[in-house]
Amino acid sequence: MDWGECLVDIWFASAYEKGWVVKTSPKDAKPGALLLGFDQAHNVWVGIVRAANDGKISFETLDGKGKVVQSNTDIETIKHDFGLIGYIWPERVKDSKK
Repeated sequence: MDWGECLVDIWFASAYEKGWVVKTSPKDAKPGALLLGFDQAHNVWVGIVRAANDGKISFETLDGKGKVVQSNTDIETIKHDFGLIGYIWPERVKDSKK
């Protein structure tokens, strides 16, 4: 995806305003969360966390042809090599009025 950085900020801000839990630390991966990162060409990619435990994260993204790509990595690798931006958890903030 070729989103600009400001669109990513808007997406995170919008998710937060709508009451979704937003996290930016690599260790905050949670199954079902959307995760966003930048690739080496500074394009934004989106994935979904399938498992997260013991410092390891399993997630899926789509390649340029729409094929599912499964990845397994640790939290340091996702931070540095995958350009992690953050997560949008599959749950709402408890005190959200929305």
